[in-house]
Amino acid sequence: MNDMNRICMVVFVIVFNSSPIVSRDRSFNCSLINPRITSAYLKTSCFLNASNGYIAGGLGTVLYTSDSGVTWRECPTPKHYPIASLFFHTIQNGWAAGGGGGESYLEPYLINTTNGGLSWMEHDMPELAGGVIRKIKFRNSTDGWITGGSVKNGFVYRTIDGGTTWVNRSPDDLTPPYNVISDILFFDSSTVLICGYHGYMARSTDNGLQWQRIICKGLAPDSIIVHSLEEFQQVAGGVLYCKGQEGILRSDDGGITWNGILYVGNLAIALGGFYFNSADDGFTIGGFGEGALRFVTRNGGSTWSVVPDTVGEVTGQVTFFENIEMGYMIGHQSQIYRISPLGETKVQLNTGYTWVSEPTVDFYNGSNGCIGGPKPIGLRKTADNGKTWQIIDTTADYTGIIQKDENNFALSNGMVSTDGGNTWHQAPDARGSGRTLYKTADNSAVYFIQRNEAGVGVRLFTTRDWFTTAEECQMPADNGTFYFLNADTGWMAFKSLYMTTDGAHSWKEIGPLNGIIGASCINFSDNLQGWVGGISDDNGKSTTILHTSDGGETWQPHKTMRYLPDSLFPPDMPFKGRLPTHICAQNSLIAWFVDGFYGLFYTDDGGDVWQQVALSPKSGDAYVSGTIALAGDGSLFCTGENGMVLRIHATSEQSIRSGVRKSVGVREKEFTVKMPFGGSRKKVSEVYELNGACIKRSANQYSRRFTRPLVVKSAKPATHTK
Repeated sequence: MNDMNRICMVVFVIVFNSSPIVSRDRSFNCSLINPRITSAYLKTSCFLNASNGYIAGGLGTVLYTSDSGVTWRECPTPKHYPIASLFFHTIQNGWAAGGGGGESYLEPYLINTTNGGLSWMEHDMPELAGGVIRKIKFRNSTDGWITGGSVKNGFVYRTIDGGTTWVNRSPDDLTPPYNVISDILFFDSSTVLICGYHGYMARSTDNGLQWQRIICKGLAPDSIIVHSLEEFQQVAGGVLYCKGQEGILRSDDGGITWNGILYVGNLAIALGGFYFNSADDGFTIGGFGEGALRFVTRNGGSTWSVVPDTVGEVTGQVTFFENIEMGYMIGHQSQIYRISPLGETKVQLNTGYTWVSEPTVDFYNGSNGCIGGPKPIGLRKTADNGKTWQIIDTTADYTGIIQKDENNFALSNGMVSTDGGNTWHQAPDARGSGRTLYKTADNSAVYFIQRNEAGVGVRLFTTRDWFTTAEECQMPADNGTFYFLNADTGWMAFKSLYMTTDGAHSWKEIGPLNGIIGASCINFSDNLQGWVGGISDDNGKSTTILHTSDGGETWQPHKTMRYLPDSLFPPDMPFKGRLPTHICAQNSLIAWFVDGFYGLFYTDDGGDVWQQVALSPKSGDAYVSGTIALAGDGSLFCTGENGMVLRIHATSEQSIRSGVRKSVGVREKEFTVKMPFGGSRKKVSEVYELNGACIKRSANQYSRRFTRPLVVKSAKPATHTK
């Protein structure tokens, strides 16, 4: 996967005084170490014919095939929000819709392409904030509809100009439990039907100006449908079908009345994809794994035969074409199948989705390090700051790895290698598996936490001979997080900070960590400069990073935490209880941390201001959620869900640290602007051109400053009418 850049434009003002002023926004290059076509959950598809089609799903993934699924091309999208629905007019022109976020916030996602997915235009839908789009369909090139919902209400919107403007056509009763509309069906030029949560169905004969609620009848006498309805299908003769989580409904009068023809709720399974190739013949698949079942009817649902199936829990719709004997179907683990009209024959086109946990990255000097994780990641090493990686083994799991040198590795399960990872043996230190490893910053020793044999409580050990022997140490408190500079000096933090200078034989309590409920991560760049991360003690309402410059005697909380607009909790949300999980420091000014909601944050002013890093919208297989480690060239490695390993480094052209220093000579005044990450020092006199922008010194001798012109690029958003 190619490197992706996200350029952040900055209003840049430098004031000459004793305090450094920092540009807060950064641009970072991201390189995926383990690229592959996709491993996101695939959920929806749109095929134009038997050969050409698109499939989409989690993480903004869109794939295109032109050879009936033999090969697939990825179509990068602007964000990694899940895509729930696709609609393409032609191979070149199409739409994708969905949305993402967390439990407290959802954001709709609507994009279209005019060049076959090579590029996409994002459409802002502010009136849908807090919700996601479930379905997008077009009746023709200009008449399109979107449906979806949020925790508060469902919605239906229509466009008659090809997507430039959208008009609200929602019924008035789309409040809980009817707060999500899953699908829409066009019966004719003016009649539309919608279905959704809790058995909701409605019909309009004037394109959504007025709606008539439909009560769907179940199989049992006098029963009504209350399970969620998910997908419509219209077949020859005006017969309509609607599939829900627990059954299938049929209408023979254009959707005016509906009756249940299949109910599987008593089997404790959910139905996935379904398809009717005529008014009589159809099938659906439900369940998962060995318990999967395929239900087949040859008489329009009057009777059903039930046979075991191996696919189960189909997540995407089944697609067929006229006079084509094999259609397409998506399986539970993103398998893509060619399938026969009644589902009895399936040909799998891909290997599907195999989830793996987060790997671990560790460096033992400036340029040498390793990656360890579950197979197929396995064990890999680097000697060039992570630019290239040599595979040692991909057939086994290497979880929680640390590395001392080229030959010595250790895993959290107690396995050790002393020959470069070729052979492994249980550590002879008489301690079992299930360790939490803390390698010292100078690589001279390893501390590890071991749970007691009875499973209650933990003990602290250290080894200075790479696990040949181990010595038990003192625990200053029942729980906490550790950081060790060397074999003698280290800290433990939770509600208080403790320090040892004798190899954890004794600990001194430095003092309480005021402002946080408890420390979740800790890092020191030297004996004085350190960081602790946690959740604020005001009912856990915000992420808090504390910084010390005196070895922990006093702590200062951060002043500003800047979140990206499309993060799981946007800046205007009052709740920011995102627990920091890992933190590392490059020096006394530059540090990074990862939080529990997939966010990566960066500071270059000693922790006063933290900015969430704008990673590539498609930064890889999944979200940042694992460990972080620094290479010798200042680049950061972070790991994430499904084996993601990402290398991140700042671009000096966009990342200007203006710690301006003033030196006064006899005849002239001279100033310097520092460029980090290997940038050179530049002299500035009266006028200096920096990245194409003129920086000028003002005439005011008491307030000398540089100003950088503001450059703004904007795209005209879509307009909306309610």
